[in-house]
Amino acid sequence: MACKSYLARFSTSQLLQVFASLVTIVVVTSLTRLFLPLAELNFSQLGIRPIVAAPPPVNGFGHFSELVAGVRSIEDTPRGERPIVTHLDRTLAPATPTPGLTTRERSVLPTFYPVGAQSRLLLPILPFGPNNQFRGFRDALVLARWLNRTLVVPPFFKHHTAAMTTGESDIVEVEEVFDWNQLASLQPMISWRRWSSLCGHTLDVLFQFKNPFMLGQFARIDRLFTLLGIRSNFSSTQAMRQPLQVTNYFSSLKSEEEARDRFTSSERCAMVLFPYKHVDISHDIVPLALHMRRSKRLQRLAAHFAAVKMHGKPFAVLHWRYNSDWRSIWCPQSMDGPFNISKIPNSRYLSICRSIISLNVSLVGAHLNQLLLSRQLAFVYVATPVSDFSNIMVDLRKSVPQMLASRELLAVVGGDDNKMLQDATLSPVTSNFELSIVEQELASTAKVFVGSKQSTWSSNVAFERTGIVRSVPGMGEPVLWINDIIKQAA
Repeated sequence: MACKSYLARFSTSQLLQVFASLVTIVVVTSLTRLFLPLAELNFSQLGIRPIVAAPPPVNGFGHFSELVAGVRSIEDTPRGERPIVTHLDRTLAPATPTPGLTTRERSVLPTFYPVGAQSRLLLPILPFGPNNQFRGFRDALVLARWLNRTLVVPPFFKHHTAAMTTGESDIVEVEEVFDWNQLASLQPMISWRRWSSLCGHTLDVLFQFKNPFMLGQFARIDRLFTLLGIRSNFSSTQAMRQPLQVTNYFSSLKSEEEARDRFTSSERCAMVLFPYKHVDISHDIVPLALHMRRSKRLQRLAAHFAAVKMHGKPFAVLHWRYNSDWRSIWCPQSMDGPFNISKIPNSRYLSICRSIISLNVSLVGAHLNQLLLSRQLAFVYVATPVSDFSNIMVDLRKSVPQMLASRELLAVVGGDDNKMLQDATLSPVTSNFELSIVEQELASTAKVFVGSKQSTWSSNVAFERTGIVRSVPGMGEPVLWINDIIKQAA
C-alpha cells in the first residue's frame, strides 16, 4: 500500500522515464563487463611476444643449418618492448593446420575464441621439478580442451636448489621455455598474469588429482597464490567460493566425457591441482609435440653449438640419469655394492635399482662406440647431471673420443663476453635450467637419442620425438633405452 501511494505521486510519463533510465544502466553495465578485459589490456606489462608468423617446427633430426641461417628471433627483443599476445587480443585467423597431421588429428585442434566475460578459465598448479612440470603442462593442455576452458598458462618453477644457491628468481615465464606463437596456435590460452584482472584475488573452484598432503607441495601452492595475489593460505578454504572437486587419487582420465563427468563445475575461475600423468594424452602426441617447441632462442643456441662443434654432421645424444642421487633414492642400501632385496620397497624400485647398478663406464662406452659405428654418427653428446669433471665423465671421454658434454656446450653458448654469440645476436645461457633445455633441444633433433628409463627428462624428449616421427614418415625410431641396448647385446 505504501509503495502504491508513493508511486501515485508521479505521472505515467515520469515513471516511463525512470524505467528507461534503469534499462540504460543495465545495458551499459552488461556491455562494460563484456568489453572491460579489452579496455584493461596493457601491452607494456606482461612481456609476452607479439603476433608474428611462426615458422613451422624443424622436423629433420640433425638438420641444424636451416636454424643457424634463420633471421633474428623475436626472443632477442628486449622484454619491455614486447607486447602482450593472448587470445583476448588476437586478430589473426586460426593458423593453418600443422603439416604432417592426419585428418583425425587435425579435427581435434580447436579454433580460437576471445577470452571475454563468459569464457571459463583453467589454471594448473604444476608439481615437482621442471621436467615434471612440463609433463604436467601437457596434461593441462588436453584437460583444458576437454573441459572447454581457456588455459591460464602458469609460471614454471626452477629446481628448488636454484634460488637457494644463486639468489635468482625461482620462476620462469612460459615464453622463455616454449615458442609462444607455436604454443598459442594449439588452443586458447592466456598468461597467468591476467588472472587477477579476470578473476580478482580468489578462485571459484579447485579440481584436484592428488592430495597435497601426500606430495608435500603446499609451499608450491602458496607461492603461486602469492604471485596471483590470492590473499589466503591454501590450508584454509577462504580462497575458494566453491568446494573441491576431487578425482580418485592416481586415476587417469581417458576421454573428454570422463573428464566432464569428474569435473562438473561451470564456475568461471578454476584451478587444477597437480595434473601429472592423470590425463590420457596418447591421442594428442603429434599436435602436442609439434606445438610445444622450445623458444626460438633456445633452438638457435642448440643449432649454433651443433654447427660449431659438430659441423652439421649426424650425431647422437645420450641422457645418462643414473647418478649417485638416483642410487640413493631407488636403492639406498647399495651405494657401492650388493643391495638387500628384502629392503627394496616394491618391484618398480627393484627394477630401477638393478638398472642403475648394471651400468658402468666401460660397458656404456663400448656400446656408445658400437652405436656410432653402426649408425654412421660422427659425435655423441652426453647430457647428465653428473659433474663433467667427475671420474665417470673423465673415464667415459677416454672410452669415447667423439664425446661432447656440458663443458663444450657452455664454451660455445655460455659467457656474457662470448663473441660468437654476439655475432649471432644471441644471448648466452645463464642458468642450469636453460642449459638443460638446450640439451633437450639437441636430444630432440639428434639423429639418435638414447634415454634413461624412469627419467622424466628422457621421457619428455621421447614424447616429442615420437610426435615428430609420426608426422614425418621414415625418420627412424624416436628413442633407444640404454639398458635395453646393453641387454640385447648381452
